[in-house]
Amino acid sequence: MKERVFIAWGGNQSLARLVCSGIDHSDYEGIVGGGAVEQLYVGSQVFSQIKKATRAIILVKSNMNNEGKQNLNDNLMFEWGYLVAKLPPEKIHVFLIDMNTRDLPSDLAGAWAQEIKTGGRAESEIASEIVGIFCDNSKNRRREDKLTVLHNYNVVKEYMLEHNTSPRCSDGDLAYYIFTCIEVAYYLMDEENFKSALYELHPSTNALDVIAMIAKANMTLFEKSRNLQSALTFDDFFELKTFFKPDFDISMQDEELDLWAKMYCTNRQGICHYLVAKSDDLADADKPFYIKKAIEYQLDAINQLEAILVRYPGNAEFAQLYFGYFYHDIFLCYQLLNDSEEAKKYIDIAVVPREKLFKAYKRRFPEDTVMNSRFSQEYYIALAEQLRFSNDPVEKKAITRTIESYLAKMEDQTQRQHSLIERLKALIPD
Repeated sequence: MKERVFIAWGGNQSLARLVCSGIDHSDYEGIVGGGAVEQLYVGSQVFSQIKKATRAIILVKSNMNNEGKQNLNDNLMFEWGYLVAKLPPEKIHVFLIDMNTRDLPSDLAGAWAQEIKTGGRAESEIASEIVGIFCDNSKNRRREDKLTVLHNYNVVKEYMLEHNTSPRCSDGDLAYYIFTCIEVAYYLMDEENFKSALYELHPSTNALDVIAMIAKANMTLFEKSRNLQSALTFDDFFELKTFFKPDFDISMQDEELDLWAKMYCTNRQGICHYLVAKSDDLADADKPFYIKKAIEYQLDAINQLEAILVRYPGNAEFAQLYFGYFYHDIFLCYQLLNDSEEAKKYIDIAVVPREKLFKAYKRRFPEDTVMNSRFSQEYYIALAEQLRFSNDPVEKKAITRTIESYLAKMEDQTQRQHSLIERLKALIPD
């Protein structure tokens, strides 16, 4: 399914149809506003068309009145206002036909608009120019960084729930958002709602289908392993290993997302190997093989993530989430192998990205107490694990003080909550 583009027009329907035909030959599906009456009222028909679109072209035609002022089409202005309320500014492409931006009403003066001069040219030539500008501008993808998307998890969930009937973003954008929020549902203990929204989706593009499949496989992994705390049976291991094969290719639709998704699957392969190595289904002599394979997968995932950041450095803060996971996963593997030296090496490394993420998120979103609490907990748990393997008295003392300071704050908060609960109980009549 191509991304749908609503084309609003006022007095220039023939140009709108030519533009629609032009973008239909690219990666978009045009919907000319109004057109043949499909519903009882044209107004409801237009609303229905706009609801299906995730991008818009607005063709504003010059129409001077007797006083020498622009007289803009009322229906066009109404549709414009509706589109502004539904879509982000970068998804609305305004073309002023023989008009200047200063001719726009004051409330639209700041809107991005491209001036098109007809100059006696054929309408087909004008349409071709508009299509070319639209396609060029549409390629300039301006997505929010992943840490912001993570913070807006509840908005992403709304996008998922509305996508089948009234999409708020393209399939490609939704795939990007879902991938970014795969882990957040567990932090917020909202996995059942996320799962329900995920299974309601009917992906029509390869990118969204692949990301939805990965997200579903991850939920199955968490269910089979009781949130990664229990061993996998050999049967579950083979099934999940198949689900997480990075043998897809969505690079033509989103090269960066393709790399992130393959990195994620590589990590999940490692986790599956680690969890089956803990299973009683395996003979003790066979377990080291699976643990070492798990380490290989995690090291590969780290290399992939580092390569992603070289090409796409804009999500360095978000990447700390995965660096923390990957290094911690390797620590767990060496712990299972009873290799204290390597275990210490990797828990020392894992603490660093977890601290970076904790501090970066708190700096950017201080009001998000739930996620800040979750990230801080992961950091301090890693510190406590580091303490177990430390032989340096100075290091041990510094880590102990840091953890004790955190625990004191937690105990204070717990005491305050306990006092509030007791006060509320006392106010309830017998």
